[in-house]
Amino acid sequence: MHLRSVSLAVAVLVVVCVAPLTAQERLGDLVAQGGYDWVIGRWAATTDQGEKAEFRYDWACDKHAILAETMIGGFKYEGIIMLSPGGGDVLDVGADNRGGMWKGSWSEDPAGLVHRVEYTNAEGDARKGDIVHNRVDANTIAIAVYGVDSGGSRDAEPWTKLTYKRQTASATAAASSSGQTSSSADYQTLGDMVSQGGYEWLIGKWTATKDGRTYRLEHTPILDKHAALVRVEVGDFKYCGIVT
Repeated sequence: MHLRSVSLAVAVLVVVCVAPLTAQERLGDLVAQGGYDWVIGRWAATTDQGEKAEFRYDWACDKHAILAETMIGGFKYEGIIMLSPGGGDVLDVGADNRGGMWKGSWSEDPAGLVHRVEYTNAEGDARKGDIVHNRVDANTIAIAVYGVDSGGSRDAEPWTKLTYKRQTASATAAASSSGQTSSSADYQTLGDMVSQGGYEWLIGKWTATKDGRTYRLEHTPILDKHAALVRVEVGDFKYCGIVT
């Protein structure tokens, strides 16, 4: 998508948000009904190599979406989990700080709460995997990562499995500021394209008022400028998205 197309998409959102609302089940309702509220929060573990591993799941858009974040060593991922309108499927999209793009789905499984992902790296190579979450107790979960073959079958043994502890807000803030540094890349990032096109002025928070209605727009670079979060608020309407 070109940057002009992004601006057009934002304009379309403004039109959509003033249209009549229809009832739509929230992702938060589905999560609560399934008893999976326990996954919401920030979780941390240490790998066998001594690296810090974190998974974060935070509500957004009045519980219509979840913002997801993963950090393992120098790797970082951010994505958005959503409920498919009218279909009831839980889907997600995201990006990482190495030029990769992700898409996936969430489902119940005898093995646990399963996040099936399809990952495409910066060179265009794709692979699939399952990230399986299990509740141990109120402050502990186990997360295992499995390979998935071309037929969709999960490997018998995980690539990795760690036990994660729930983190407090203060511990999370300290971890976030502990020095994740940008790394050089031999491919073009979203930040490169924004800079080359002269669109840096889009970054930041923007507010306008018309006919008593307040409009808010925010673009925030993430993942070492490999992606950006977009937020739009018009009255009670809220939108959050990711540009990759």
